[in-house]
Amino acid sequence: MGDAELRGVFSQAGARFAEQTDFKLERAAWEALDPPVELFPNSRFGIGVLSYFMLADELTVTTCRMGLNGAPGPLLQVSVHGPGHLFRIARLAERGDRPGTRVRLYLRGATGTGDGWSCVDVLERLLGIAEFGTSASHGDRHAEWQPGRLPLRKAPDRERFGLDTHGERVHCPDPAPGVSVTWTEHGGGLLVDGLVVQSVTQAGVLSSAPSGLTGVVVNLSGAHAPGQLSADRAQVLDDLAPFLRDVLTGAADVLATCRQALLNFTWVCRIARHSPLLADLLTQAAVRAGKPIGFGLRSLDPTRTGILPSDADMFLEPPGHGEEEWSSWDVLGKPPEHIHLWRLLAHGPRRILEELSEFCPELLSPGPVLPAVPSDLLLLASPSDSTQYWHWNGSYAEEGRYTEAIREWGLDPRAATDRAARLGLPAARPEGLPPGAPGGGGVPTAAELADGALEGERTPAEVAATWRAGGVDVPDEVVLLAQGYLEEPEFLLRYGNREASGWFAAGETVPPGRLAQASAELGLTVAEVCARYRRFGLPTDEQGLADRPAPGTEVILREFCQEKGAWLTRPCVLAPEQILRAADHLDVEPSEAERIYGDLGFVGACPLPSDATVDDLALFGDEWMFYDDWFTPPGPLPYGLLLEAVGPQRPLAHVVARFRAYGFVVPLRAPDTLDDLDAILLSTRGPCSWWGVGTDDPMPFAHVLEAAHTTFRRPEELAARLVSYGVPLSCDGLPDGLTFDASRRLLKRDGVGGDEKFLRKDSEVSLPDLLQRARNVGAPVGRVVAWLGELGIPVPDLTLILRRSFDRVPRP
Repeated sequence: MGDAELRGVFSQAGARFAEQTDFKLERAAWEALDPPVELFPNSRFGIGVLSYFMLADELTVTTCRMGLNGAPGPLLQVSVHGPGHLFRIARLAERGDRPGTRVRLYLRGATGTGDGWSCVDVLERLLGIAEFGTSASHGDRHAEWQPGRLPLRKAPDRERFGLDTHGERVHCPDPAPGVSVTWTEHGGGLLVDGLVVQSVTQAGVLSSAPSGLTGVVVNLSGAHAPGQLSADRAQVLDDLAPFLRDVLTGAADVLATCRQALLNFTWVCRIARHSPLLADLLTQAAVRAGKPIGFGLRSLDPTRTGILPSDADMFLEPPGHGEEEWSSWDVLGKPPEHIHLWRLLAHGPRRILEELSEFCPELLSPGPVLPAVPSDLLLLASPSDSTQYWHWNGSYAEEGRYTEAIREWGLDPRAATDRAARLGLPAARPEGLPPGAPGGGGVPTAAELADGALEGERTPAEVAATWRAGGVDVPDEVVLLAQGYLEEPEFLLRYGNREASGWFAAGETVPPGRLAQASAELGLTVAEVCARYRRFGLPTDEQGLADRPAPGTEVILREFCQEKGAWLTRPCVLAPEQILRAADHLDVEPSEAERIYGDLGFVGACPLPSDATVDDLALFGDEWMFYDDWFTPPGPLPYGLLLEAVGPQRPLAHVVARFRAYGFVVPLRAPDTLDDLDAILLSTRGPCSWWGVGTDDPMPFAHVLEAAHTTFRRPEELAARLVSYGVPLSCDGLPDGLTFDASRRLLKRDGVGGDEKFLRKDSEVSLPDLLQRARNVGAPVGRVVAWLGELGIPVPDLTLILRRSFDRVPRP
């Protein structure tokens, strides 16, 4: 600086050097050169002198300005003793040795930043890329920054603002003047003029992590520096997502063609946790380059597999020792069948495909499959509240999942629905959605239309017209009912006082219980209530209802007479338990409750026994053992329900006799006296599980094997005792070729030891389960299917599953 800068800029808070007349004249002269010399001042609010006094009470500035001829000017010095003090400009020499400025701060004793405060720490945390050679010293500590070089730094745990880049790194050639890109194994961040910043916008390739970017450090300076920063320069206020996407697309292509191994499965999955769209860019670049993707000692062909984070647990063995983090995603549950087959075909384990070809020969020549991108998992699975675990959505995407993913991760609505359609999720509309339309695809519900009307402050008819223009089918009855939601929302609730249960859907019949409830609440006759529902296009079922229903009618027209039970709807055959509960609620005899139901048009499968009493409710479970199923004669009944009803006052023979009196077929023969083995076998808490076994089912031999393992008795002995009860078995003994020890490995759940549990009749067995169990016992999948079937474990029809899934495998 010279005399003019010290008087006009340094001494005036907020004055910018770039706005001084002398600088503007010099800058015009530089830009007139061929080639022009460009300078991009990075000051926003002056040159920052006042900030010095946040740390110091006194400062000294020694400065020498370069003249227009390139020679150093006078050497000047200024001492300032506070932000409000005058200062004198001292001329130390008529000409300095070299141009430049040195500012020395005399730090006050207590800086307010703690005893460990150090300028070295601050600069290491905030300065990423220095424009000029920079050094900092404090005591015996020293740090240096080479011009344009990004240093290594691992941020301390819980640091929310600071440079974080360590591990293997790859610097890309600058995609544009003033833009630098460095891919980093760990960390990442956004720099402006070399200083750490954070982005207010977290969309697109920008990360949900505080750093703003994950897996890459981008520095923006010069013409590409953002126009709007916060007053403390810590936050970028501009939306940089579109620009960064273009920059990183090119940088990803450079990374995919270089020789470094940074672009690997684990690294991309780690990035996807915070920035799925950036992980997509990297995956797509690898696909374009056809470069193998490393996973431990393995190499994956990205043109076929792409990258789906869940593949790590589904198909890939963990890498060797030394890999810090081999899978950063935990997806619980089971994937949709066609998605599992898609990934199986993508990775192509030949032995498994050959085994499965017994059920679907097309698997040996499957043709090309769609390469996965990490964001596919956002459409196929849902995060838990903490996002530590994810859950597969099931065979079909959950309603509204697309809009949820679009909102949470900043996905483009049309791109998301197009991708969902390519993934074989039938609810998606590949042509995209009009503004405000629900993302689940198909016909929108009246509730969705009403929500759209409220959000846009329009009528349902106006919103429907917009959606129809965008290609969404909105029936007239949906529009009529949506208008009703806005006019009489409580009246149209399915259960009246339970908003969480939702509204009636278009075309849904209003059941008699809801009519009786509305009649009592509103003081209207049933006919008047029906007229109001029909006004909104809802049919009603008022058969058997009095004009003003008697007290208690609403309750007995709910399943199991529960306060929050579902309404009884026609056609309906009443279970004996329903009639007994109604008798208990109305305080009448079961025969009278049976008559009342008859007047309302509801009857049971067969008349109640003449000696029926409400005490028989104990047969059907108490408040601690309540079945949601509706059991009507002749059955079947779950043996678990029957055995749980046994008690000191209700021996097994009595329980069997009472169920038979109500018309149920029960083949079980109760022993006259129970020995120790009978007590063990005929208990719901014993080692032989009765859960999932009905009175029309054989006892799975798998349950017998579990009991034999627990009781140390021979399976043949237990099987003979069960047959003596009149209970058939799924097979007489171990299937051919299966040993007792191998059966334990075959049936063991989750493939873990310790407190062993085994597959039972009510267990769900999926294709991934079968493949894992085949590996556990070293047998072909077909043989495992046959063994499980003989052991009484329900196994899905693999031919049907594989052929159905093969037709839905995502294709390019």
